[in-house]
Amino acid sequence: MHEMLIVASFWQSYLQALPQPSVSPPSSITQQKNPAYFSEILSRRERHRQFFYDVARSKDDPESSEKEEPKTIVIFAPHPDDEILCCSRTIAQRLQQGDRVKIIYVTDGDGLQEVLPARAQTYGRSRRTESRVATRVLGLEQSDLFFLNFPDRQLSDLMENENVRSQYTGQTYTNHDSAFPHTPYRLSLLQKNIDRLLSRLEPDEVYIPSQIDEHPDHRVTAQIVHNILSLREKKPDIYEYIVHGKTFPDQEIASRDPLKLKLIRFFRSQFHDRSHRESLEQFASTEEAFQRVGAEIVKKQ
Repeated sequence: MHEMLIVASFWQSYLQALPQPSVSPPSSITQQKNPAYFSEILSRRERHRQFFYDVARSKDDPESSEKEEPKTIVIFAPHPDDEILCCSRTIAQRLQQGDRVKIIYVTDGDGLQEVLPARAQTYGRSRRTESRVATRVLGLEQSDLFFLNFPDRQLSDLMENENVRSQYTGQTYTNHDSAFPHTPYRLSLLQKNIDRLLSRLEPDEVYIPSQIDEHPDHRVTAQIVHNILSLREKKPDIYEYIVHGKTFPDQEIASRDPLKLKLIRFFRSQFHDRSHRESLEQFASTEEAFQRVGAEIVKKQ
């Protein structure tokens, strides 16, 4: 119920902030192109999806292309918030097109330093909740999210040690409410769980961090997924994104995407100070760019 109230408040504040045009009533063509504004038969979830898509910056007109079979899109987020920073417009657009979007969170981002283990665990749960709320606004359900709960800031340790203990939560295995409860922190088991999810979801496209991202958790996530997919006979299209080390245009705050900015602001746990907040809000001022693996093209949203 708390998450529903937050989502409702989000849309109410956004609608109130929109300028009110002084124009004549919308034409029938306008109404057909904007069912989220004028159709009473759309569900709340469909209205949210349609509204986000209408205001998102998109270079493609979905009505100008032929309908395709729905695709399954899987996004790997090393930490809760990566999926919004890299892919929120992409998520909204793909849902609008009728595709299925699933998100796999490798860690809970619970690496809170110099606190008791219980506090770090609470911090991780808060970050999960922030992602649940933000993705719900986009139109995703709880069943679309998979939290693996492996140790934050220590994925590289898995490459060197058979067993790992989180230096923040003190845990050596995943939580009872993770996608795979009570899994020991071992590289082989993380690979196994990711492989099981990919086999279940059968994605057509996979979005992963870049192997040149500056954060070790991002690079290890990319390496693990690449290794798993390389062994598959049927390989999905792979797109890489950068969070740590991404460059931003020198733009005024007014030029930022207001809806993406509001989504980013759900992640209050990351606003440790003004510098942290401003670094996250920069993602609302740039396109979502992806490098397709094996091709010299960049896909932008």
